[in-house]
Amino acid sequence: METINVVLTGKLLPGTDFETAAQKLAALTRLDRAKVELLLNAGQPTIVKKSVSPEVGEQYRAALTAIGVAVELQPCQIEPPTIDDSRLELEKNTQERQQEPEQPPPPPPSEIRPPEPVSNTPAMGSRRTEEKQEKRTSASARSDRRDDNAKVFSYTIQPIQVPAAHGWLWIKAAIALFLQAPWRWMGILLVYALVLFPLSMIPYLGSLLSCLVSPVLTGGLMIAAQLQSQDDDFQITTLFQGFSRNRNQLLLIGFFSLLFFFLLGALMFLFVGVGFWGPMMGRDAQQTAAMVGQNLPAMLLGSLVFLLLVTPVIMAFWFAPCLVALEDLPAWDSLKLSLRATLKNWPAFLMYSLVFFLLGVVASILFGVVAGGVGVFSSGNSMTMIFLIILLIPLAGLPAMAVTTLSYYTGFRDIFPSDH
Repeated sequence: METINVVLTGKLLPGTDFETAAQKLAALTRLDRAKVELLLNAGQPTIVKKSVSPEVGEQYRAALTAIGVAVELQPCQIEPPTIDDSRLELEKNTQERQQEPEQPPPPPPSEIRPPEPVSNTPAMGSRRTEEKQEKRTSASARSDRRDDNAKVFSYTIQPIQVPAAHGWLWIKAAIALFLQAPWRWMGILLVYALVLFPLSMIPYLGSLLSCLVSPVLTGGLMIAAQLQSQDDDFQITTLFQGFSRNRNQLLLIGFFSLLFFFLLGALMFLFVGVGFWGPMMGRDAQQTAAMVGQNLPAMLLGSLVFLLLVTPVIMAFWFAPCLVALEDLPAWDSLKLSLRATLKNWPAFLMYSLVFFLLGVVASILFGVVAGGVGVFSSGNSMTMIFLIILLIPLAGLPAMAVTTLSYYTGFRDIFPSDH
């Protein structure tokens, strides 16, 4: 079977930022920064993987070119210089991939002893059982180290730090993905809304059910975004793939969100007291307004406490559905990793929030202008004006929802570089 070498050319693809490429390569290979810079600045070809099948070589090339690193696949007869201490190891648990100790040579014939008689004592039986177990363990370890399948790129995913300007690039990339398939994205999000909205209207249980199901549907949206980014096709039914892929872990994220917000509400009630919640429960408008005036300091304090407490919760849940649906992480681990990723990249998230705020202001102004034009067009007919405005809401709202959803994915893949 023909085998090839995966060769790093020592150059970056045009338009690739060195700092960003170095960070992503370090996260992908789990090498320290000095070795990564040595690979990128070598100035000559470096073998990073020897004697692999063409299919595996293509997987390596796809992963490395995705982060802007130039790679060549060469037949095994062509061997450029190899930097042993900088070789890429893309397999999982690189610490376990050390060279196995060589077996000692067999003894000369004169030293070969006859086999010992088989003993039926418990000690000998236990020893044979241990030897068999060691052989099975050794064979299992060797099998795990094989890289002739698609798991060659499996690694413990870790977030990288990106520049603050990437917050705008996430939105820009999301707009580009939406424009590639606008009608499908509007359709899939319309179905998303048609599932969650009636579910939330169920008396007593509606909010609980929608909170549980929402991460599952969000996982399906992230799967659709990944399929599109890999030039693959997705359908509106892709929305429901979360029910067949890591469903229990996605439901667990919904359960955690219910639990966290319940604890958050209880903590605020104990901290602020009835002075904050009283106005929220008022049924009479005048009575509610009077209670707001009387308890304004408590309400302001409660709002500040709520903001301080809810922010880390939102950060923990931001990338959690992506990590479960796309990287097969458990729910609890995904929450912790999402919190760490957002904290590590708070400047980019600040830029992301500011850009979305400005876009929201511009969209509101444009919607007001269009609604005014609709009023003029309807010539004072209130029913016609209401119908046209209701029609306008999904036409403007669905693209906004699509860009927001896709920006979750583009931000996720920027901070957690894809390995396939």
